[in-house]
Amino acid sequence: MSKKEAKTFVLYEEKALQQIIEAKRLNKNAYHILEMFMCGDNQLKFKQEAVEVLTEYLTNTRFYANAMENYLFSDNIIKDKKTSKQYVVVTESDFKMVSSYLAIIAACENELETLGISVRLH
Repeated sequence: MSKKEAKTFVLYEEKALQQIIEAKRLNKNAYHILEMFMCGDNQLKFKQEAVEVLTEYLTNTRFYANAMENYLFSDNIIKDKKTSKQYVVVTESDFKMVSSYLAIIAACENELETLGISVRLH
């Protein structure tokens, strides 16, 4: 973290870990759906669109999970003395980057839903 960047955000460590696990689960689901589209003999109307969105989804969920893991295992951890809960400190630019991954992931999920594909329910 640079000294210039004074604005920081904190992530509750336990919630960050849950988000990593969920992102990896969704990534695995998307991979299986993509595999079904690529390896199956399914003649689907929106196959090309689905494959494109799924690949973007896979990329962003992987980047999100990796970024969150990097923050979680960094030395930027603070501990609340009263509750003993640990928090991960991230810079404003890192927070914006992670937020942008989440926005893209949500947009991909919405687009997949319009094609009749639910990564969350797969």
